[in-house]
Amino acid sequence: MLQSMTETLRPRRSCLAVPGSNPRFLEKAKGLAADQVFLDLEDACAPLVKPEARKNIVAALNEGGWGTKLRV
Repeated sequence: MLQSMTETLRPRRSCLAVPGSNPRFLEKAKGLAADQVFLDLEDACAPLVKPEARKNIVAALNEGGWGTKLRV
């Protein structure tokens, strides 16, 4: 069991925070060399744009192209 656990673990050396309110940043994040991408709907987004930011993030996740990046 321990062997299978260690096979699924991988280090996260870098985490890129991307505001969900900016589709251009979301698209660019797909090609950057980060281990993890944090798709931000809180501090990086003004309250009035949060509904659109949610739609942007859902679209970006559904489009794919993230490679092996962990998306959070």
